[in-house]
This record gives sequence, structure tokens and C-alpha cells, in this order.
Amino acid sequence: MSKSTVRETPVFRRPTNVSLDAALIGEAKELGINVSRACRDAIDMLLAGR
Repeated sequence: MSKSTVRETPVFRRPTNVSLDAALIGEAKELGINVSRACRDAIDMLLAGR
């Protein structure tokens, strides 16, 4: 599912706080899912479909 997005300009990242269900985070960590990357990828997909 994860697909790298090629960007023309450099990406500047900034720390952001997001509140997510604790059980969901726990399950993701058990599966070795990088939550930050998963959130970023989901937002990329949503923006691509607009």
C-alpha cells in the first residue's frame, strides 16, 4: 500500500500532535506500523483524490 511520492521541492517536516485511539496505536505498534508514516501516507492519498 505504501507508495513513495516523488516531490519536486524539498519536504520540510514539523512536529505535530495528533490524538488517536490508544488501542489503535497499540495495535499498529504490535504490527510494526510506523504511525507517523501511516498518517502521512493517508493524508497524501486523501489530497491526491481531491
